[in-house]
Amino acid sequence: MLQDNNETNGFNGHRHNDQAPNVIRFGARPPAKPPLKIPALLNIPPVTKFLLLAMTFIHLSVFVLGLFDEKMTEAVYSYGGFTPVDWSGEIPFEWWMPLTLISFSFLHGGWIHLGMNALMLAAFGSGIERWLGPKRMLQLFAVTSLTALLAHFIFNMHSPIVVVGASGAISGYFGALLVLMQQQRTLGNARNSMTPFIVIWLITSVLFGVMGAPDGGEIAWVAHIGGFFGGLGLAWWWMRPGFSSGRRTIQ
Repeated sequence: MLQDNNETNGFNGHRHNDQAPNVIRFGARPPAKPPLKIPALLNIPPVTKFLLLAMTFIHLSVFVLGLFDEKMTEAVYSYGGFTPVDWSGEIPFEWWMPLTLISFSFLHGGWIHLGMNALMLAAFGSGIERWLGPKRMLQLFAVTSLTALLAHFIFNMHSPIVVVGASGAISGYFGALLVLMQQQRTLGNARNSMTPFIVIWLITSVLFGVMGAPDGGEIAWVAHIGGFFGGLGLAWWWMRPGFSSGRRTIQ
């Protein structure tokens, strides 16, 4: 109990101002503090955050390695990236080539490339992970990466140019989100078509392929389209009636 000696009434010690500030009366609770707001960057789901950190760490490691030996950096891209001609039968097949089906997604051609993919992964990947859960989020990443490579290989099977980056899988996340949002609108009796979004994505992908990346590099735009349709197809399969998404059951 606190007492203010400046405001007393004789020996009774009663206050003239019962509303005096900075006085905690017996039995009263202190004012509640506002809830702590977590920054959006720290509120990214765990698997999405792990993928972001893994891509950043790998690119940083390759960058630092290149400061000491550029040939080592070239070797990392050569052995870790996906090269279509390696799979066309024109050169002997090596045991390590299947590993490139995974490793290519975690390599990037520069900091701008990594930054753009990281921003889109944080946005699309977070939505997918919260909606479908981490297990199916990783399944979608794997499947759409492969459909992206397949599309690129079909149109460039004799190309010796190495393909790196997670853009195909991220395009697949966007396609899957369109299906999921369409499913929600259908359940809410609002049947809006996905066609405009699909057309816009296709046109954007082709334009980026023609103009190239901001840093002057080439863009595997066919891979983007392949990953996008892979995400559309897999999400459509998952959203069929009776499918359990891990979060809820679509009836």
